[in-house]
Amino acid sequence: MKMRVEAEREICQARIIRVVAKDLVLPNGRKTTFTIVEHPGAVAIVPVHENGDVVLLKQFRPSIGQEIYEIPAGTIEKGEAPLATAKREIIEETGFKAKSWTKIAEFYTAPGFCTELMHVYVARGLTPAK
Repeated sequence: MKMRVEAEREICQARIIRVVAKDLVLPNGRKTTFTIVEHPGAVAIVPVHENGDVVLLKQFRPSIGQEIYEIPAGTIEKGEAPLATAKREIIEETGFKAKSWTKIAEFYTAPGFCTELMHVYVARGLTPAK
Protein backbone atom coordinates (compact mmCIF):
# COMPACT_ATOMS: atom_id res chain seq x y z
CA MET A 1 0.00 0.00 0.00
CA LYS A 2 1.19 3.49 -0.81
CA MET A 3 0.48 6.69 1.06
CA ARG A 4 -2.85 8.24 0.07
CA VAL A 5 -3.75 11.95 0.26
CA GLU A 6 -7.35 12.36 1.40
CA ALA A 7 -7.43 16.17 1.55
CA GLU A 8 -5.11 19.13 1.11
CA ARG A 9 -5.37 22.70 2.41
CA GLU A 10 -3.08 25.55 1.40
CA ILE A 11 -1.77 27.39 4.44
CA CYS A 12 0.51 29.88 2.70
CA GLN A 13 1.74 30.73 -0.80
CA ALA A 14 5.00 32.67 -0.86
CA ARG A 15 7.37 33.73 -3.64
CA ILE A 16 9.27 30.42 -3.74
CA ILE A 17 7.48 28.02 -1.41
CA ARG A 18 3.97 26.80 -0.75
CA VAL A 19 2.93 25.43 2.65
CA VAL A 20 0.15 22.84 2.68
CA ALA A 21 -1.55 20.65 5.25
CA LYS A 22 -2.26 17.18 3.90
CA ASP A 23 -4.58 14.63 5.47
CA LEU A 24 -2.87 11.33 4.77
CA VAL A 25 -3.44 7.62 5.09
CA LEU A 26 0.02 6.13 5.66
CA PRO A 27 1.14 2.76 4.25
CA ASN A 28 0.36 1.14 7.64
CA GLY A 29 -3.24 2.45 7.49
CA ARG A 30 -2.73 5.18 10.11
CA LYS A 31 -4.44 8.52 9.39
CA THR A 32 -2.54 11.72 10.12
CA THR A 33 -2.07 15.31 8.99
CA PHE A 34 1.32 16.57 7.79
CA THR A 35 2.33 20.14 7.11
CA ILE A 36 4.59 20.16 4.08
CA VAL A 37 6.71 22.90 2.54
CA GLU A 38 6.60 22.49 -1.24
CA HIS A 39 9.75 23.80 -2.94
CA PRO A 40 10.62 23.68 -6.67
CA GLY A 41 14.16 22.38 -6.04
CA ALA A 42 17.54 24.03 -6.00
CA VAL A 43 21.17 23.76 -7.02
CA ALA A 44 24.39 24.27 -5.11
CA ILE A 45 27.71 24.86 -6.81
CA VAL A 46 31.26 24.19 -5.63
CA PRO A 47 33.27 26.59 -7.86
CA VAL A 48 36.92 25.49 -7.85
CA HIS A 49 39.77 27.66 -9.16
CA GLU A 50 42.77 26.05 -10.91
CA ASN A 51 44.83 26.33 -7.70
CA GLY A 52 42.15 24.44 -5.72
CA ASP A 53 40.61 27.45 -3.98
CA VAL A 54 36.83 27.23 -3.60
CA VAL A 55 34.66 30.32 -4.06
CA LEU A 56 32.49 31.00 -1.01
CA LEU A 57 29.90 33.72 -0.47
CA LYS A 58 29.23 35.61 2.74
CA GLN A 59 25.48 36.11 3.00
CA PHE A 60 23.10 37.35 5.67
CA ARG A 61 20.37 34.79 6.31
CA PRO A 62 17.30 36.21 8.11
CA SER A 63 16.14 32.71 9.15
CA ILE A 64 19.15 32.40 11.47
CA GLY A 65 19.77 36.13 11.99
CA GLN A 66 23.42 36.12 10.94
CA GLU A 67 25.91 36.10 8.09
CA ILE A 68 27.41 32.77 7.06
CA TYR A 69 29.84 31.52 4.45
CA GLU A 70 28.29 29.23 1.88
CA ILE A 71 28.75 27.88 -1.61
CA PRO A 72 26.68 29.57 -4.34
CA ALA A 73 23.16 28.19 -4.68
CA GLY A 74 19.79 29.04 -6.12
CA THR A 75 16.25 27.96 -6.82
CA ILE A 76 15.30 26.15 -10.01
CA GLU A 77 12.89 28.25 -12.07
CA LYS A 78 9.80 26.63 -13.57
CA GLY A 79 10.78 24.62 -16.66
CA GLU A 80 14.51 25.09 -16.03
CA ALA A 81 16.91 22.13 -15.91
CA PRO A 82 19.13 21.91 -12.81
CA LEU A 83 22.36 22.39 -14.80
CA ALA A 84 20.93 25.48 -16.51
CA THR A 85 20.09 26.85 -13.06
CA ALA A 86 23.65 26.18 -11.87
CA LYS A 87 25.13 27.95 -14.90
CA ARG A 88 22.86 30.95 -14.32
CA GLU A 89 23.44 31.10 -10.57
CA ILE A 90 27.25 30.92 -10.69
CA ILE A 91 27.31 34.01 -12.89
CA GLU A 92 24.71 35.88 -10.82
CA GLU A 93 26.33 35.10 -7.47
CA THR A 94 30.07 35.01 -8.22
CA GLY A 95 30.65 36.78 -11.55
CA PHE A 96 32.39 33.65 -12.90
CA LYS A 97 31.40 31.15 -15.56
CA ALA A 98 32.77 27.60 -15.72
CA LYS A 99 34.09 25.48 -18.57
CA SER A 100 33.35 22.09 -16.98
CA TRP A 101 30.54 20.85 -14.78
CA THR A 102 30.28 17.62 -12.80
CA LYS A 103 27.17 16.63 -10.87
CA ILE A 104 28.31 15.08 -7.59
CA ALA A 105 25.08 14.61 -5.64
CA GLU A 106 21.37 15.15 -5.33
CA PHE A 107 19.48 14.89 -2.06
CA TYR A 108 16.41 16.10 -0.21
CA THR A 109 17.45 18.91 2.14
CA ALA A 110 14.84 18.28 4.85
CA PRO A 111 12.58 15.38 3.83
CA GLY A 112 10.74 15.37 7.14
CA PHE A 113 8.79 18.47 6.09
CA CYS A 114 10.06 19.80 2.73
CA THR A 115 10.07 18.63 -0.91
CA GLU A 116 13.24 20.57 -1.87
CA LEU A 117 15.59 18.41 -3.98
CA MET A 118 19.12 19.86 -4.05
CA HIS A 119 21.42 19.17 -7.03
CA VAL A 120 25.13 19.71 -6.31
CA TYR A 121 27.70 20.47 -9.01
CA VAL A 122 31.45 21.08 -9.08
CA ALA A 123 32.36 23.87 -11.51
CA ARG A 124 35.91 24.10 -12.88
CA GLY A 125 37.71 26.20 -15.45
CA LEU A 126 36.47 29.44 -13.93
CA THR A 127 36.77 32.63 -15.93
CA PRO A 128 35.17 36.05 -15.43
CA ALA A 129 31.69 36.27 -16.96
CA LYS A 130 30.71 39.21 -19.13
